[in-house]
Amino acid sequence: MKCPNDNGAPLTELRVGGTVAHVCKLCHGLFFNKAELEALKDNIEERGWFDVSLWEKKELLSASKREEKCPACLSLMYQVDWKKTEFVALLCPSCGSLWLPKGEYEKAARYIKDAADDEVLEHYGSVIGAELERIIEGKEDMTHGAHNLASLMRYFEYRFMTKHPLLTEVIKELPFST
Repeated sequence: MKCPNDNGAPLTELRVGGTVAHVCKLCHGLFFNKAELEALKDNIEERGWFDVSLWEKKELLSASKREEKCPACLSLMYQVDWKKTEFVALLCPSCGSLWLPKGEYEKAARYIKDAADDEVLEHYGSVIGAELERIIEGKEDMTHGAHNLASLMRYFEYRFMTKHPLLTEVIKELPFST
């Protein structure tokens, strides 16, 4: 596979978040085929319960055709902008692969972390309920589900303590708190 930016410089295999990606040593862009991208999303540490639904929010997307060719299938790619996320990617409409120019992976990871943290505080009850429902219905194995649930509760605790330090101190002083 060759870089869509640097006159066809070869892409090198790289481990990212427990999956394989491909990187250009010249421009430091990252390439994920569709399977690698799904594996990366599923392996986002401590956020397995969080549904990254960037593609479903059509009102946040804008796309424009580009001249760069997909490293996997050589089709022309589209630049996709997510308005609220401040990151940009090149997407192949033929095979579903994704090219992230230098720095865009970090922006995407930061967006996912912040969105997950906000989701915990704003919708704590419904997120916990949805996770329990997945476990009870057998859509998620018990060990993985319990890990996700514990992560969610720990996130809520940390996020709450960060946003409300005074209230956290008051709660710690109550006689029933541990």
